[in-house]
Amino acid sequence: MIIRHNPRTHKSVYVLVHSAFSPKVQNSFFPEFEFSGEFVEELFVGLVRTDKIPFRKDPKLVNGIIPTLYWPHGAPTPRTTNAMYHLEGNKVKLTKFPPGSIIGFSTKLPSSVEKAQQRLFELVTNERIQETLQELDLVDLNRILYRAGAEEGMGTYNVGDWGDMSYCGIAGIILCFNTAKDEATVTHPLCENLRQGLWLLKYSSDRLSRYPKLHKWMEEVHQCLSKFYSFLRPKYVHWYLTRLYHQCVQRAVSLMSEFVQQGDAFTKALAMCSVQMFGDVESAPLRYLDKEGGKPSPSLAAGLPHFASGYMRTWGRDTFISLRGLMLVTGRFDDALDLITAFA
Repeated sequence: MIIRHNPRTHKSVYVLVHSAFSPKVQNSFFPEFEFSGEFVEELFVGLVRTDKIPFRKDPKLVNGIIPTLYWPHGAPTPRTTNAMYHLEGNKVKLTKFPPGSIIGFSTKLPSSVEKAQQRLFELVTNERIQETLQELDLVDLNRILYRAGAEEGMGTYNVGDWGDMSYCGIAGIILCFNTAKDEATVTHPLCENLRQGLWLLKYSSDRLSRYPKLHKWMEEVHQCLSKFYSFLRPKYVHWYLTRLYHQCVQRAVSLMSEFVQQGDAFTKALAMCSVQMFGDVESAPLRYLDKEGGKPSPSLAAGLPHFASGYMRTWGRDTFISLRGLMLVTGRFDDALDLITAFA
């Protein structure tokens, strides 16, 4: 069976061929074939016969058998026309399929998946994501994008046959996807994980439940993705998370200094280290700067993933070495003041 899939329209063409390398081949067992989507039309059906004209060897040339081609119809038809096969749901059951037989048909996404796809495109727009992120600050973006396992208080997401992600946040997923792109394969463990289930998406949205607007939007997106065929999930999860990631980065840059906002891509990438390293961690708060009861104040990590939590997180030497580059150059003066006051 040969399958060709259109990545834009998600229409597919299936071609079933029964080849034979000997005229004596007889096959009484015909397997069932499953296809995804809804049957659209029979493109062609045919049979090559070689038993009508006897073989005559040419004394001077290497010659073959002259075949006879039976081609019942020359145009696609929206129904099955031949006794070679019949359809039962999304299964092709072969009945009379001798050597030399060929069948071609096309499929499309079911209407329920098409509606989910359309809704997904409506939800995942730059404008919609910007609206969702507009009330979030740089500390919030630290949690959304990054967070080592020690900062989160639990391990990062584990992908079977690959390992733990670098971050609990979206950046960890993007980095994992990048390894799949580098390997140029759809058999990457992350792709297989998404085909098997949507646990990664549930993990991502559940850990961000403290942001109601973002959480609600993510849940709606994930509901759409749950209706997609499993083989489509890696593509669309990557598409959605990539857009969310880039909008989070843009939001972070917009909250920084003019130097960062007008800088080149390298400058902005360096500035994102400020978001990576500065966040609120329950095991290492600057408690006397708390403005709300029970809410830990942000602190600067001495390093990731080690030196990220507890008494090993906040060191005066490391904090003040990095204070200018991470806090002052990026325009985070209030956060810098809190850090300086904490050590005063």
